[in-house]
Amino acid sequence: KCDRPLEACLQVNRAAQYSIDRGTGREISKPEALTILREAEEKGLIHVTMNKHQVDHFICNCCPCCCQTMPILIKGGIRVIDPSRFQARVDPDRCIACGACLERCYFGALQADEEGLVRIEGEKCIGCGLCRVVCPAEAITLEAVRPEEFVPEKYFQ
Repeated sequence: KCDRPLEACLQVNRAAQYSIDRGTGREISKPEALTILREAEEKGLIHVTMNKHQVDHFICNCCPCCCQTMPILIKGGIRVIDPSRFQARVDPDRCIACGACLERCYFGALQADEEGLVRIEGEKCIGCGLCRVVCPAEAITLEAVRPEEFVPEKYFQ
């Protein structure tokens, strides 16, 4: 559907070995994994993992138009993923009103005022950080808004 990378999701530990053994995955180096994550972020893919303290087995980099769950999340309705512990914050003194972040936010969490300065609608922000990545003025930061306890010890707690 789009020009975003197809080889974007990563599996680690047992899940990776399972995929390699089945011929549906390949082993990659740590530098290659970091490159995949960086490119996914630059292309506007959303990093998604299980919200737990335990070691996870995957890092999905979800495409807003190609991933099966993202359109549901973006359009609202069924809550497919929980937000992260973080939320975007805009420094109004640094914002240059370029609009890059408005185009990048798939969730409608950023709104511009009459002067073009951006504000965050907190209830819509999932803390993915894609707006921060494209901000040329570095006016957007991610701040912890939920305690560490927000991340459960085990999945499905």
